[in-house]
Formats: sequence, structure tokens, C-alpha cells
Amino acid sequence: MSAPKVWSKFTGSNGAKLVIATAPSDRINEAVDLHIKQYLSEDPLSKALDIANNKDALEEYKSLLVDGANTTNFALVAAVDNGGVGEIVGVSFSYIIASDKPFEDMPAPKTKEIERLYAITGAMHVPDILSTYKVDKYLDSFGIAIHPNYKNLGIELELLKARKLLAKEQSIPLSVGWMMSDALQALAQQDGYSVHKELNYPEFGQQHGLNFDNSPSTIKYVVSKV
Repeated sequence: MSAPKVWSKFTGSNGAKLVIATAPSDRINEAVDLHIKQYLSEDPLSKALDIANNKDALEEYKSLLVDGANTTNFALVAAVDNGGVGEIVGVSFSYIIASDKPFEDMPAPKTKEIERLYAITGAMHVPDILSTYKVDKYLDSFGIAIHPNYKNLGIELELLKARKLLAKEQSIPLSVGWMMSDALQALAQQDGYSVHKELNYPEFGQQHGLNFDNSPSTIKYVVSKV
């Protein structure tokens, strides 16, 4: 088995030696487990849909991530640098939207929670990226999840940078994504992303019958050429 591609090495603000790499193929499940444990417990939409507390919905959600990562291996991880990829402490999953692979091209949902997730993310989908930027594809994201012991060390910014490097390597002209917190919005701006769309998130939730706890007042869909 070949070694995973390393995108960057850096020292966290606490002195920890860290590495950003493509997720090793035999550790996809480990990366997905971190995403599920952290992202589903922190993301306002995931919490409102209560995916984590429904066994069937959780298994379906996990299967979607694992299958997608195994197919494309667009999973980036932050890990302790032990001379290789040590303990995984952060993760970002990405996927391609293209003229011949539209957002709607998803497996049919099996549970009502995932069906609802599709409906809400469909309502959040920004359909004009291909035409506005005159591209045939772009790299979108499922968000960033960080182990609580490794937050505020600079990992989020390094994952954003690596996402653009990944897109460039794959000849994908744009990296995009919803920035779901004020902190991520500031980091994306620092990394050269521009705001394409803003959304009043609490108002959006009310329109769809959802109460978003501890959500930012505004979320931003950002775009960066690579």
C-alpha cells in the first residue's frame, strides 16, 4: 500500500506537530467516525434533523460518506505527525459537482432523516456556479470536523488550503463551500475565498420548519479559483 499524499506539515499554536494528508485508504472509517462524532453534534442542521440519534439514519449517513470517500478519496485529514499519519484529529470530505454530475445525482434516500437532509441541502444548493464562473466542475465540501482537543490550532485553515491544492491536482478550477461559522468565514476570507451568497440561517430554518440551536445569524457560500 502506497503512503498517503501529504499536502502540508505545520506546527499548531500549542506546539503540536501536525500533518494534512489524503486519508489513508485503510482509515476511511476512522475519518468518517470523527466527522460523525464531531460534525453531527455541532452542525445546526444535523442537530435539528437528529441524525445522530437515529440508528438507521446514522448508518445511512455513514454509508454515504464511506462510499463517496472510497470512490473518489477526496477525504483530507489532519493528523498528528509521527513521521507519518498518526492519530486523525481533523477531517474534511469533498465531492465534485459537474455539468455531467449534478448535485441531484445522489443515491435514493432510505430514511426520512436523510430524505429531509437531501431536501434542505437541496434548498441550500447554489445552482449558478457553473454558469457564473464558466467552469464545467467544482469541488464542494461536507464541512470540517475537528477533535475537541485540537481546536483553535490552525487546522481549519490548513484544511481549507489543502482543499484548493487537491482541486488543482484534479484539474478542478474552483473550490467552494458553505462556511457555517463566523470563524470559518474569516479563515476562508484569509485564504482568498470570496463570498458568492449569504443566507440568514435562522430565518431559513424557520422557513423549513427547523430550529437551529446556536447557529450563526448568517452563513456564507464562498468560492475560490485554484
